[in-house]
Amino acid sequence: MITVIPSATRSKPVELPGFSAWGFAKRDQTEQSPTVTAVKTDVVLEQLERALPSGLKHDVPTGLVYHYTHGEVGLEGILRNKVIWATQFEHLNDRSELVEGDRLVQEVARELNAVTGLSKLQTLIRERFLAKQGALAISALMREICVASFSEAADEVSQWREYGGRGAGYSLGLRFIYVDAVGALQSHLGAVFKRMEYDRGVSHAIIKDGLHEAFETLERFADRRHPHLRPEQFDRMMHRGLQLCHHRAGVMALSVKHSGFKVEQEWRAIAMPRHKAPERTMKTRAGANGLPVPYVELPLVSCASDRLALEEVWVGPTADTEARAQKARALVQFLGYSPEIVRLSRMPIRG
Repeated sequence: MITVIPSATRSKPVELPGFSAWGFAKRDQTEQSPTVTAVKTDVVLEQLERALPSGLKHDVPTGLVYHYTHGEVGLEGILRNKVIWATQFEHLNDRSELVEGDRLVQEVARELNAVTGLSKLQTLIRERFLAKQGALAISALMREICVASFSEAADEVSQWREYGGRGAGYSLGLRFIYVDAVGALQSHLGAVFKRMEYDRGVSHAIIKDGLHEAFETLERFADRRHPHLRPEQFDRMMHRGLQLCHHRAGVMALSVKHSGFKVEQEWRAIAMPRHKAPERTMKTRAGANGLPVPYVELPLVSCASDRLALEEVWVGPTADTEARAQKARALVQFLGYSPEIVRLSRMPIRG
């Protein structure tokens, strides 16, 4: 699973108050107790990341999810290469949707900040989160986000129109979330897999629970660690802790969608390029207007020799649907799948 650390976040550190401003007495820099000097900053940050994961947990579909693609080229490319392209979010049709999730995060963060009886540390964590949310909001970091979309609907009019070549494409029914030998959820995709939530009230509750837990976890961790850290170590720890809170907020914001799109029944594979991982570097392809569109490749299998968990291939509704279905059956059979998985759309639209 990837770790969501936007490069914009790394290159522009969050300015935090000094050690004493967090509510702890500032120690003399010359006071170097054995306990303090024995603690390595990297170890503390690693412990913090385990205590405060950034929310990158898979949602688990109860059945197949479907990826709509354009034409024979898209179908054959996915089946042969066993990857799906996750497009940079700012190049997607629905990039404005991010504002809805960010707006809800801001609303919840203000509510949590308005709670009475907070300690000085609790108040500062909430205030600093709000102060930087605008710059670190997901809608401000669209170039760092790549998304591949799926749907619970195998044969849906709006999906064919928007993502399936206006009916001339295909819908691939896939199953790639699984449980490993120790019972942990895994995914063949190198990204977090999230179900979109269309009910604003439900989204509000999910974000509130997630942010409250993040803030409380960071406060408890800081309270336990501060006697054993030098001021500069403590400041770095709080910097990283607030980053993780923003990352969690970002993942939750990406799962929010306006109720008007409920018919799409969307799931998203959310990825961010990893600067030190060549398999997750950004590539470009030509868009419909001829301009380059950045994307990353997400694997659908653990090993190149593995078969896809492909259970259905739907042929979009056009005048030549049956002829295209014959081509699709020949292709899947050649690649080792049963031709019986190919099905014809029941939708009345024509490309």
